[in-house]
Amino acid sequence: MAGAETRVANNTRLIKIAQSFGEQVEDDMKKFKHVYANKFQRLDDSVSSALDIHQKMLDRIDALERIADKTDRSIQQVEERVAFSLSKHSLHTEEMVG
Repeated sequence: MAGAETRVANNTRLIKIAQSFGEQVEDDMKKFKHVYANKFQRLDDSVSSALDIHQKMLDRIDALERIADKTDRSIQQVEERVAFSLSKHSLHTEEMVG
């Protein structure tokens, strides 16, 4: 019977060691999840911030393109007016000479 009691005591000791090891692994996993959850949250925040900046840049590019189009139209109108004025001046000059 002493042998059986020794085996039971050894098994009880092994069970306690296994439980302690399991608890330590569980604690380590909680720490790991906490640390990496924070890191992934910061990464997610950084990506969101980068996407926001990218969208703002696209919006600014669109605004600049609209300004460029408006400027091109204004330049074209000025060129047309100058061409019209020059042709009118040319006709007036021909009438004076002719």
